[in-house]
Amino acid sequence: VGDLKNLEQHLADMLIDPRGNAADICETFVNSCILNYRFADAQRVIEVWQADFPEDPLPHYYQGRILEHQGNWSLAETEFKTALKLNPGDIPAAYNLARIKLSHNEVDAALDYYQQCLQQQKQHAAALVGMARCLRMQQDVSAAREILKQVQQLPESQIMKDFREVGDPAHAASNAVTLQLGQLELSAGNYQQAVTNLETAVSQNPKDRKARLALADAYRKIKKLKKAEAEIQIVQKTQAAITRLDECFDLLQKDLNNAELRAEIGEIFLEHISDNQGIVWLKNALYYDPDNQRATQALKKYYERSDNEKQNTGSDK
Repeated sequence: VGDLKNLEQHLADMLIDPRGNAADICETFVNSCILNYRFADAQRVIEVWQADFPEDPLPHYYQGRILEHQGNWSLAETEFKTALKLNPGDIPAAYNLARIKLSHNEVDAALDYYQQCLQQQKQHAAALVGMARCLRMQQDVSAAREILKQVQQLPESQIMKDFREVGDPAHAASNAVTLQLGQLELSAGNYQQAVTNLETAVSQNPKDRKARLALADAYRKIKKLKKAEAEIQIVQKTQAAITRLDECFDLLQKDLNNAELRAEIGEIFLEHISDNQGIVWLKNALYYDPDNQRATQALKKYYERSDNEKQNTGSDK
């Protein structure tokens, strides 16, 4: 979770101490602030970091991530471009610029940035998946399919590493290829193959509402309406939870030490989005209040369920 209080107490001393690497210290502190959802604190350190190390692309990258999270796309884009100008080989900055462009349907610009990533690492899994998505949007089905098959040949460890490098969570990486393959076959009218791929994507990440929405669409195309409706109901439940999650984030900005809110956020992540992020938030709640019962009980239930699943898996062998 990051010992933020300890970091705050020693930040000034560490920055002054010539034995310390000030840029590394800033990065550690900023990461801890982001993990604790203390964006204002992170941005204050980023300003110092940028002033003291004007040639370092990293503070601009982190500023871009925060601004993007806050929905300030234009300023985020400026920060990522600055990071890329300082280091033209910066894969995370180029990748995040591609994602921003893609979210605004600027497909050609997104493709250019994905190409920049691939110039630095020819087989970068996250950039290849992004490129395949662009090609699908340009209706170049065969080229997109070839790229995704190429990614499928990569070791899973490399796929996870590449997605993590550009700031994408593990749960997004776990089914990224099969989701794109499913959406590709769906757009190409190969509905049965789309169902096969999207069922795999959902099994790889059951909490992925995009995969479930696409699967519902594919089920409708092959007249499996009951299955489609079942997926839609799960998506609607998830969407309601995410609406509440956004409310919790807004409330948390006004009361950063609220452990109960952090525990509720953890529960929502755990049930609807990502086990890993849910665990982080629940442990985070206990960092702010070690006696918080909501977080304690949620973690207890999670670990008991995990132990039972491991035992059942072992007995099946």
